[in-house]
Amino acid sequence: MVLPRPPTSERSAGFTLVELIVVVGIIGIILTVGIMSIEMLLPDTRLSATAREMASFIEDARDEAIMSGRIVRLEYDLGEREEDRQRYRSILDPEPWQEQEYDLEEIEYELMLKQWTNVLSDIRINSLLVDEEEEISEGFYSFAAYPNGTMTPHVVQLYSPELDGWYSLQISGLLGQVQVFDERIEPSFLGDNDF
Repeated sequence: MVLPRPPTSERSAGFTLVELIVVVGIIGIILTVGIMSIEMLLPDTRLSATAREMASFIEDARDEAIMSGRIVRLEYDLGEREEDRQRYRSILDPEPWQEQEYDLEEIEYELMLKQWTNVLSDIRINSLLVDEEEEISEGFYSFAAYPNGTMTPHVVQLYSPELDGWYSLQISGLLGQVQVFDERIEPSFLGDNDF
C-alpha cells in the first residue's frame, strides 16, 4: 500500500540569499558601531585605572608603615628621557641592624613590598610636585610613609598624550590621605592647608 504524498508548495521553507545578506550587513554595522564606542572609552578608562591603581599603591604603603612600625619608601623611577619606561614600587626602610650586617642590595628583595610596576606605555608620570618650587619630571625620587600615618606630601601628575588628558594624585602629609583629581593640579594651587 502506497501512502499519498502531502501537497508541496512551490516555495520551500528557509531564507533567501538576499535575506541572509541583509541580516549579516545589519549585524556588521551594529558590531562596528559598538566596537568604535568601546575603543573611544578605553584610553580614558586606562588613565583613570592607572590613577586608581597608583592611589591604592600609596594607601597600601601607608598602611604597611603603620602596621609594621617602620618607614616605607614610595619610589618613582621617571627615567632620564621621555621614551624611558617609567615605574614605581614600595620598599621598607632597613632596620639599623640590617644596614650593619648586610649589603642592602643583597636584602633589597626581602624589603620590597611591591615589585617595580611599569606605568602603561601610553601614560606618563608627567611630574612629581614636592612643593611649589620643586617639580620633578625625570630621574629617581623617593617619598616616605611614616609609622605614625603621615607621609611626605606630594602630587603625582599623570598625562595621556593620546587623550590630552590629566589625572593628579594629591597626597596630604599630615593625614596621609590620597585624593584623585581628573585634571592637572598646578603647583600654584597648592597651599599650606592642602597638605
